[in-house]
Amino acid sequence: MQGQQHNTLWNQARQWQANAGNQRPSNGLSGLKLVAAWLIGGVVMIFSLFAALVMMVLGIIMLPFIRRRMKKRMSEMQQRMQEAQDKASGRQNYSRDATREDGSSTETLDGEYQVKE
Repeated sequence: MQGQQHNTLWNQARQWQANAGNQRPSNGLSGLKLVAAWLIGGVVMIFSLFAALVMMVLGIIMLPFIRRRMKKRMSEMQQRMQEAQDKASGRQNYSRDATREDGSSTETLDGEYQVKE
């Protein structure tokens, strides 16, 4: 314990404890300030609730328009997909006869490559 009596950190800690015990708690908000703080908090809460309700109603109102736009976009994509499938099936049906150097014939789709020997 003798080492603790000469240690400056221990001395400062004891002084801090003594000062903390002697101090009176400071007075909080006075009655008028407390009421004003509650009123301001209530007004902010009501305003934010009103803003959230307005956003929710706007979102609900916009749902049919968004649904219509999505249906239109989906039908356009389906039409493009059908056109691409039609083009792809047309290419598969189209083939040309190619002859190799040795005289054998092979069917080749457009866009395919053959390795020349």
